[in-house]
Amino acid sequence: MYIVNIYNNGISTEIHGHEQKLASGNVVKGINSIDTFSFALLPSNKGFNNLYEYKTLVEVFNTNKNRFEFQGRVLCSNPAMSESGEITKSVTCESFFGFLCDSKQVYVAEQNWTVTGLLQHIIDTHNSQMEEYKHFVIGEVTVTDPNDNLYCGIQRENTWDTIKKKLIDVLGGEIRFRVVDGVIYIDYLTQIGETKSTPIALSRNMKSISKEKDPSAYITRLIPLGCKLQREETTVDAEGNEQTQLVETEERLDISSVNDGKNYIDDEQAIEKYGLIVGYVEWDDVTEALNLKTKGENWLAENNKVQVKYSITNLDLSLLGLDIDDFEVHNYHPIINALLGIDDTARIIKKNINVCEEVESTIEVGENFKTLSDLQIEQTGKIDTATQTIAKIESDYVTNEKLSSENFLINSLIKQTADSILSSVSETYVNKTDDEEYRKTVEAQLKILSDEILLKFTTTTEQIIGVDDDLQTKFTELYQYISFAGGSIKLGASDSAITLTIENDVINFKRNGVIFGYWDGENFYTGNIIIRLGERFQLGNFAFLPRTDNSVMVLKVGE
Repeated sequence: MYIVNIYNNGISTEIHGHEQKLASGNVVKGINSIDTFSFALLPSNKGFNNLYEYKTLVEVFNTNKNRFEFQGRVLCSNPAMSESGEITKSVTCESFFGFLCDSKQVYVAEQNWTVTGLLQHIIDTHNSQMEEYKHFVIGEVTVTDPNDNLYCGIQRENTWDTIKKKLIDVLGGEIRFRVVDGVIYIDYLTQIGETKSTPIALSRNMKSISKEKDPSAYITRLIPLGCKLQREETTVDAEGNEQTQLVETEERLDISSVNDGKNYIDDEQAIEKYGLIVGYVEWDDVTEALNLKTKGENWLAENNKVQVKYSITNLDLSLLGLDIDDFEVHNYHPIINALLGIDDTARIIKKNINVCEEVESTIEVGENFKTLSDLQIEQTGKIDTATQTIAKIESDYVTNEKLSSENFLINSLIKQTADSILSSVSETYVNKTDDEEYRKTVEAQLKILSDEILLKFTTTTEQIIGVDDDLQTKFTELYQYISFAGGSIKLGASDSAITLTIENDVINFKRNGVIFGYWDGENFYTGNIIIRLGERFQLGNFAFLPRTDNSVMVLKVGE
């Protein structure tokens, strides 16, 4: 589960977790980005009137993984009332990297820097302008410059944009922050994350997938440009004396002198596929045309690739102890879907965590670049792979007619991700008599958030008359009104606007997925009305208390 705490002047208030509940909440994490946390809460929540823009700090803690999924501050808070009169407050938060947008850098003329030296100067300037709780300390730096000598100046931009433009856009690499003993460290690393063995695969943990190719940065005709050229310029002074000097122009060295008069290099295979797409790449330090041509050819071979991105809705089986790895931004995972011809390894570049419904989190996988030949080979293999997969599905199918004359063994893993059900089933059917009586052995295990509910079925024996009974229809009808999600039991038809959800410590009443009242075992809350069992009835700031003489006392209990 997730615990959400807010902090005002060092005082902590829990707004989601054991006692309090948010109406909704989503954390969005990415690479080299300012992570966000958006949530909605009702007036009955303790934090409703304690959310201050730019001042209130927010933490989202994952109790299953024992780590923080978000640390930041409130950016904006907007109250609203629906047509039915329901009052909510929508809040948007940004991670601690948002602090870097509060400061402005001081102008520095162009000069030489080391990577660490430039980052240190930028952070020192930020710290000199900000309150202490917004300070950063330089942590790990593994990004290097080939010459260990960056030549650049600093403009009057905010610190976040300066880091991206002067370091990440020039040298690549990735930044992150981590909080250790109250100190915010900033790391600048060549790459964050690692390659994991846990796959995201069809029939395992993949609910849906869409594939997108982005050729927007693709170049089929490259014009490589070298250093700026110089020309002689003659001037005459006041006394009539001529002076000749070399002046740098905006014209650049090209490759026409060593490339049959052409100033470009073509990717013939790409032109046939996409047509002519012209692009420039500049190398300020190249002064020889032949070297410039070599650099252009190498760049075209190494960088002229199409970015492939996957958007995936998946089930994190690590929550049930069935997978070693969970799915975290920066890590690489195998992506497998035989029906779409996908057998790839790609990186998680974005993750959306649903704080209220843990199993509904989604990921975006990308940063997998393919050459044109890779895409053509992949496309050719898709039809064969899909055909083989469909053929296997057909060969594995066993009809009820076959069941009457053959021994039949089923081993299956049933994943019902929408209801957060994972059930391992092993069934053995044995032909016993000519009357189609069967002895069935069932071994099953149903887990719903393994730390909360665990149901085990041991072996049982029963006589079944008629194998055509449609048991699945019965279960389908049942699931329309009773379902399991995130360790909770939900009562109500799937299309019902009002539902009742039984959680481990509270019963929630929801309208269109939004909580409008709840019962915690002692008290009932709805809107501004609070009913305390055996004690009092409270309406807004006024409470009605029974007296021993059967009269009622009215008290003001709030501001």
